Amino acid sequence: MLEFTELEHDALTEIFNISVANAATALGQMVGERISLSVPSIDISSRSQAGDNLVSMLGERISSVREEFFGSFSGDVLLLFPEQRSLDLVRGMIPDFDANEGMTDLAEDAFLEIGNVVINHCLNSMSSILNSKFKSEPPHYTQGAPMNVLSLSDNLNEGDDIVLLLRVNFSLEREDINGYLMLLFNLESLTAFRGMIRKWIDEVVS
Repeated sequence: MLEFTELEHDALTEIFNISVANAATALGQMVGERISLSVPSIDISSRSQAGDNLVSMLGERISSVREEFFGSFSGDVLLLFPEQRSLDLVRGMIPDFDANEGMTDLAEDAFLEIGNVVINHCLNSMSSILNSKFKSEPPHYTQGAPMNVLSLSDNLNEGDDIVLLLRVNFSLEREDINGYLMLLFNLESLTAFRGMIRKWIDEVVS
């Protein structure tokens, strides 16, 4: 299992702390509320462990916006909420929306827009900090069991199941709506990403 040093882990936490803070500001503007963030928690685990972690954090069914990105390293970024809480979040954009109706086409479009804004703010911040450009695919909405959501990643191949889980808790003032942001890498991309972290550390301390 690939392990980060303490210095690399601290640098990774700082990079993501900046990235998700920018994303939270954008999300708060969309839903008209201040968003509180937890300090990012970073784990490297297998795909099966990641699925188990999601069940314990978010429940048996989740809603996800996924965006695949390419560049010096590639991966997937996912914004994740418990299925019911994703509907509550949509109400911030559609005041007359009835969450009891489920994820209608209008609600799905709103949730996709939320995910797209949050994810792209994170990618743009990460790109700026690491001085690396990324291209991304259009976002996709998925709901279902956590393991099924993770299995949709093209970046996780059979037998190549080491993933980085970035857990950030988004809390809204209006309601207790908690979600998480995750980055998924295969081993090759995670190794390349680690190399860029080391380069950034060298530039900061030099």
